[in-house]
Amino acid sequence: MPSYSRPLVTESSTLTRTAVGDHSSLYYQNITKELAEGGVTTAEAGVDVCGTETPKGPSWLFNELISTGVSNNVAKP
Repeated sequence: MPSYSRPLVTESSTLTRTAVGDHSSLYYQNITKELAEGGVTTAEAGVDVCGTETPKGPSWLFNELISTGVSNNVAKP
């Protein structure tokens, strides 16, 4: 089963609360311009069909996430 992702590298490994309206959230974190490494299905940088330069597009297959220990095969809701 395929998987798609756009991994980002956060500025810190510690989550920081961010004000969102009247609430706070751990969801929004500052990111760097660095892209995390991907698996065997990672698209290399290049030019798309419209002639636009595109960056490397890291992604993984689900079985790669399991085989590399990033995730496991026990899904929980």
